[in-house]
Amino acid sequence: MQAQKVSEIVFEIKSLLESNIGRVLIEGEISNWSQSGAGHIYFSLSDDKSSLSAVLFRGDRQRNPLSQKIKNGDHVFCWGEISLYAPRGTIQVVVRQIFLQGEGLAQFQLELLKKKLEGEGLFRFEHKKKLPVNPRTIAIITAEQGAALQDFISVFSRRSAWGNLYIFPALMQGKAAAESIINALQKVIRFSNEKESVDCVVLTRGGGSQEDLFVFNDENLVRAVFDCPIPLVSAVGHEVDYTLVDYVADERAETPSAAAEMLSYFQDHFLGRLRSLQSSLVMKTQKSLLQLQKRMYEVSPLKAYGLLRDKLLRTQGDLRSWQWILQKRSAAEIENRKKILNKAHLKLGQENKYLIQRIERRVEHLKGRLDQFDTQKILAQGYAYVKSGQEYVASAKELDGHTGTITLCFKDGVREVVKNEMG
Repeated sequence: MQAQKVSEIVFEIKSLLESNIGRVLIEGEISNWSQSGAGHIYFSLSDDKSSLSAVLFRGDRQRNPLSQKIKNGDHVFCWGEISLYAPRGTIQVVVRQIFLQGEGLAQFQLELLKKKLEGEGLFRFEHKKKLPVNPRTIAIITAEQGAALQDFISVFSRRSAWGNLYIFPALMQGKAAAESIINALQKVIRFSNEKESVDCVVLTRGGGSQEDLFVFNDENLVRAVFDCPIPLVSAVGHEVDYTLVDYVADERAETPSAAAEMLSYFQDHFLGRLRSLQSSLVMKTQKSLLQLQKRMYEVSPLKAYGLLRDKLLRTQGDLRSWQWILQKRSAAEIENRKKILNKAHLKLGQENKYLIQRIERRVEHLKGRLDQFDTQKILAQGYAYVKSGQEYVASAKELDGHTGTITLCFKDGVREVVKNEMG
């Protein structure tokens, strides 16, 4: 077997320690607390059976103001890596965070757990289930006698018209609360699978101190919420209080009342629309009734009687007026109008006779003029006219160069004449 150098064995041990153990949280008592000239702190971390060397380097010490208060004999928690100091071949703890018992440890552990779960993807958005728009069956996990339950029921009942609420009681604080909530969540899942499908789960409680809400940072509870197949709303604490359950839940509400408003939004909007339509319908109905009453009055027998009576009275007045006017017209006036008409008739007769005579003379004059242009009478005086085919010849020039037959038309007949090139 070939021998190995000490440094080779030491570095192999160092590699195995750091890769297999990694970072740890160690509880123990401080002893041999001392500071080097470079500002590093060296000490021992012990319990009743063993002891480990530890170092808090200057940079980490500056990030741990609490280290200024630590002294020999204090009970502390150290967060760091197990390593091997090669020059001496000794195992030591390289401390990154140090806490006195009861001072900041819980919050530090919470941050570690949050980073762990976040690294596993439990808080990622793509894993969150979408809440139903109009949930009809809601399971509530809360303390049975708590104010949170009453707040949720009060708001949901006021804003909704339908829906079933099922209560699954659970402890909301204390050491047994996380297991109690997990059991209640499992009951909800069985209920949804075996009896009535649950649309949404609400995990809720009223506000409280950080210690009261610490149960909602339990790792097992957070994983149970993540694995729940039903959309889950976390309504734990108040607006400023965030727990790991809030991060892993599908939706977060600041308070139980806010959760009830979130899940009843659709019904509240629907009921508001119904109330608006109802109000509009009432107003339109009232307006229609008023218009109908007005029309009924307009066609009522009493109004019709009044209108007919008024019209009859006006007609009677008009008749009396006309009767008075007719009576005022005397027989002399009527006779005078007859004379005027007769006179006009005679005058019109004389004017018509004179007009007829003028028209007759005008007709005789025109008749004489027409006789002057009678073709037969002109031909009877020894005249004739010439045609070439169907065309009348009005000038001797039109026959220049013409050969063939031309027609001479006389009073008592026609004669055809042949015209040659010699004329």
